[in-house]
Amino acid sequence: MLPGLMRTNAPPWWLLVLLTWGAVGPAAAGEAVSPGEATGTPPPLRLRVAGAQLPVGRDVGQNLLTILRAIEYAARERAQVLVTPEGSLSGYTPQFDAAATAQALDQVRHRARAAGIALVLGTCFADETGARYDAQRFYDQEGNDLGFHAKVLLCRRMADPGTRGEADFFRSAPLRTFRLNGVVVGGLICNDLWANPEWTPGADPFLARQLASRGARIIFFVGKHRTGRR
Repeated sequence: MLPGLMRTNAPPWWLLVLLTWGAVGPAAAGEAVSPGEATGTPPPLRLRVAGAQLPVGRDVGQNLLTILRAIEYAARERAQVLVTPEGSLSGYTPQFDAAATAQALDQVRHRARAAGIALVLGTCFADETGARYDAQRFYDQEGNDLGFHAKVLLCRRMADPGTRGEADFFRSAPLRTFRLNGVVVGGLICNDLWANPEWTPGADPFLARQLASRGARIIFFVGKHRTGRR
């Protein structure tokens, strides 16, 4: 993703898909602009977004330092929102350190709040019951917790039923939208978007269309590209 103005003339449910893959690379900042600017209706939306392409490993402390640097970059670029890849804080693994992740999350929230940056943070987490989620955590510029999107289409390799996958370790949650900086937004994680039949134990529910039907003007889509362990 390159810095600059991002425009689209796609259908409403495809207003903006912000690709933020886990890989080595700098963050990039740009403005998400709705099709209304070209057509005159609806009124244009402008949201300055920094998308951080980051190395994602299992070391929560190292992931934390990387995300804190991304927050500093987003602040310098005067972004309103920072988006990070799937599992960017916890690491992309069901065996993540839940306690360390929770502590690191507090530091990320504090730093983002101080910088006035809203977050769409890709991270796994465990709730009070111990259930684990592969999620996007949404926080506004004041650090308020708006809730989370948990990956809906959790993967399991259909060609090898004996192989365990995400669906055996993570829990899902109902699809929902969030109001971020006055804009209704949604989130999708990796297979949520394309419902790969080789990895999806179920039919494609067309989640992007569902979000659009609930008023989402922007969809933040993130994923994780395997880059090895560290």
